[in-house]
Amino acid sequence: MVGADIHASIVHRDAADCLTQACGVTQGRYRRSRANFWRFRAFRPCNSKRSDDMFSRRIPIALAATGLMAGAAFAQSTWVEIDDRVQVPAFSATADQVDDWDVYDAAGTEIGEVEEVVGPDASTPTALVVDFEGNGGYADQDVVIPIDQFSLENNRLVLNADPAAVSSMEIWTD
Repeated sequence: MVGADIHASIVHRDAADCLTQACGVTQGRYRRSRANFWRFRAFRPCNSKRSDDMFSRRIPIALAATGLMAGAAFAQSTWVEIDDRVQVPAFSATADQVDDWDVYDAAGTEIGEVEEVVGPDASTPTALVVDFEGNGGYADQDVVIPIDQFSLENNRLVLNADPAAVSSMEIWTD
């Protein structure tokens, strides 16, 4: 037998022995053939160090993958101030023009003003930082609000989110 055949024969025999111990399959009822080996390949030898090695390899891989996912989630909340010349398509205005616009609620009450236009990079506006004045039920703080939460009605920037929704959004720190 060549090396690969010897290895397959040993693994095949160990799988058959483990199957015999685990399931009560006797030697007479279970024939050691390649077809049965591949059918029961999920069985590992009962006293094999290989199964321990595979388990010990899985833990560091799982931890590394979890760390990478957490890093990606953290990176998503990093905001960059948009360059003043960049166009904000939702309002057909530049970021410099949108800065300092007054923000109103649906009832028409002034609730704050736009402090910054932000996004994932300096050329992609995706959110506005609103400096709330503490009236209309909105807390007196700066909050990052996605652009899709605003509408432009009668030359006024209207926030379509209620105070409860805004309170769960990210707070902006300069």
